Amino acid sequence: MSEQDFLKTQLFGKLTASATHEFQNVLAIIKESAGLMEDVLTLTPMENAELLEQRLGMPLATIKKQVARGVALVSCLNGFAHSTDYARQKVDVEGLVKRLVSLSRRLAANTGVELAFEGEQPTLYLNTDAVQLQACLYYALESLFMALPARSLITLTLQGTSSLSAVTLSASHPDQPISHDLPQVICQGKSWEALQKAGQAIQIRPEVNETGVVLFLEHGDSVT
Repeated sequence: MSEQDFLKTQLFGKLTASATHEFQNVLAIIKESAGLMEDVLTLTPMENAELLEQRLGMPLATIKKQVARGVALVSCLNGFAHSTDYARQKVDVEGLVKRLVSLSRRLAANTGVELAFEGEQPTLYLNTDAVQLQACLYYALESLFMALPARSLITLTLQGTSSLSAVTLSASHPDQPISHDLPQVICQGKSWEALQKAGQAIQIRPEVNETGVVLFLEHGDSVT
């Protein structure tokens, strides 16, 4: 197995494990809420319909919320799995970034970091290796996870034209400025090394600055 194949496999392992763990949480909350509803039905006299409705309202709302969360999670995971369908394909960059953000939220939370996607750009497509592009995005995120203090926020934005696009990962913190040492800390990490190697395979140029990371996607075969 080549190093790039290993990076791709590692990405699938990390994101799949994270998503399935989250889905287990969804099912556990639904199970707990359903059990609570059973207890309420058992202990509340059936003739007291108004009290029954009040007591069941919260667990029913929780179940609805968790079902929606589970559907969204499975949809993201399904889209991620289908990114392996072709070696190169026409990729909706905004959709891919949003999906990766959703699948990476738990991994970010494990380090005390939150993720957000901001701004709606005109639809941008790239003819590229979708898995390799996601690897670049993930290792860019991971390089920041390892370098930022808890309660930091990473905001991803997308700018693009038919010849050049960029994904910007900007770090912020509610109580303190981002350290001027951020570029040095990022560049010393293994995730940054993995990002550079993954980017070389599909002509992605990563740059680091005092607020985060920018991925320049310089594809001559970009399409809008």
